Amino acid sequence: MGIRDKVRGTLFEGIIEIIQAKQPQYFLLENVKRILTMEKGYHFRIILNALAALDYFIEWRIINPINFGIPQNRDRIFILGTRVKSTQKILNLEKLSVFLTENDIDSLPWNKNSEIETSMQPILHGTSKNYHWGIAYKNKFYSQSLPLMSDIKPRKKLKDILQHESEINTQFDFTSETLERIKQSKTINRYCNGVEILYNQGGGARLGYTIFGINGVTSTLTASTSRHYERYQVGDKFRRLTNVEYARLMGFPDHWCRVTKIYHQYALYGNSVVPDCVKWICQRIGKQNFRFNHRTWQQLTLFS
Repeated sequence: MGIRDKVRGTLFEGIIEIIQAKQPQYFLLENVKRILTMEKGYHFRIILNALAALDYFIEWRIINPINFGIPQNRDRIFILGTRVKSTQKILNLEKLSVFLTENDIDSLPWNKNSEIETSMQPILHGTSKNYHWGIAYKNKFYSQSLPLMSDIKPRKKLKDILQHESEINTQFDFTSETLERIKQSKTINRYCNGVEILYNQGGGARLGYTIFGINGVTSTLTASTSRHYERYQVGDKFRRLTNVEYARLMGFPDHWCRVTKIYHQYALYGNSVVPDCVKWICQRIGKQNFRFNHRTWQQLTLFS
């Protein structure tokens, strides 16, 4: 986006203008995880400060479709804004939070809503890192790491969503060419972030010409053309993933983008948002998704 000290003149300025004009009860944004650490985190703080100044309670969390039964390692930050009254001082996190679950409660430093304000820091001048979960309101924010998200649906591997070989057109087959490349490659046979890596031309785990297996998940799908030609060993053949398999790896119906050429479908899927992640978020909006553990302390005596 090119954001440094302000949002003026950036794409994000348009988002701010739309929110100000329409005043929706909720808004949802999605971006790459790297936005949390760009320019040592200041890039995200500028965005957060602009959103939190609009009388919205802001919450974000990193979500991965692996937890939704989709075999793709695709960490994305989702940012949810909930409109609140400008006079509201105490944040009712139990009613406002969409991303917190019951499994997260014990890791929170608070026992009740009235304690939250004491933990929040100025957005632009705070010393806290931008962790994978956080909240912001007005000019203050709080962020922390949370336990790994529980699986919403059973996990799958790439091999579980592949088309049957009888359905694969020869245009996706690169067996002969790949066998020649393997002669100049190093055997890897290990997993990197859940991705099975079989061979690599440069000898590294993620560099050079890489051949992948199907017993893990895929790395993040992108709109980059070069990524659409990555080779996978499926049985005794080597091929690239089909456009239908790309659809499945994003959680779309098989022929969702059938109106356009196969070449363009890869970029469309790689640049989209996983519907299952958005559906989960939307189903939790407006609901109480957790309760604080209101701990009580019993007075003990030394002598009975």
